[in-house]
Amino acid sequence: MRTVTFSDATVVKALNKSFVCAWVNKRPVARFQDRPYPSREWCRIVANGFAATNVTSVFATPDGTVIHAMPGTLDADAFRMNLEFARGLHERMLQTGEPRTRGKEIYIEAHQKAAGETKEWLSKRVHARMTENMRHVSDFSLKLFEDLDRFFR
Repeated sequence: MRTVTFSDATVVKALNKSFVCAWVNKRPVARFQDRPYPSREWCRIVANGFAATNVTSVFATPDGTVIHAMPGTLDADAFRMNLEFARGLHERMLQTGEPRTRGKEIYIEAHQKAAGETKEWLSKRVHARMTENMRHVSDFSLKLFEDLDRFFR
């Protein structure tokens, strides 16, 4: 994602405008080699959702409430789509910075609707999984999307 998605000018601009970005290594014993790839084109052909237990993009409120998450690598278009979904949901869940009384219901309804409308298998499954429970960043489980990773093996 570093060489394709996070190198895309529109993704960088959207992230800088509306988000505080952070990176957390949830598996401190894991070591990943940062190396050049055969070509930028090679990076572009990796399927969205690949490496679902390695990489998860998590979108959360300032208090750490997880609004949306997407497992695996995402190309710039897929990342922007998820970013817009999270931004719109954040605006509906909060009112002048405070959680609305129906925040959890708004969250569940938005993910249920998205799961019903999307045609992409991965997105459909992720939205369905996200309706199960709101989470906090501190207890966000890497196992949440393990069944999706099996699909790519």
